[in-house]
Amino acid sequence: RYYFSTAKELMRINGTTKSVVANHLSESISGAMTIRAFREEERFLAKSMELIDKNASPFFHNFAASEWLIQRLETLSAVVLSSSALAMVLLPSGTFSP
Repeated sequence: RYYFSTAKELMRINGTTKSVVANHLSESISGAMTIRAFREEERFLAKSMELIDKNASPFFHNFAASEWLIQRLETLSAVVLSSSALAMVLLPSGTFSP
């Protein structure tokens, strides 16, 4: 319930920021001659790094949300396994036939 809505929104944000990075890269490649002619390489590099950083944040948060879900599922599995093992130990012998 918590994970799916959050993951969906994070994937949407990740896709949005990724398209901005791809668009900037495409424009930078197509205008490389003009960028060099006006000596604006540093500005375009700084803008590229800024966009990549903005794209990395939703990716990191999406990864953290996945890890949160994995942790919850592993905890649930451990509780079920421990409860089953405890029940097997505490039940009187002969309850289960071989």
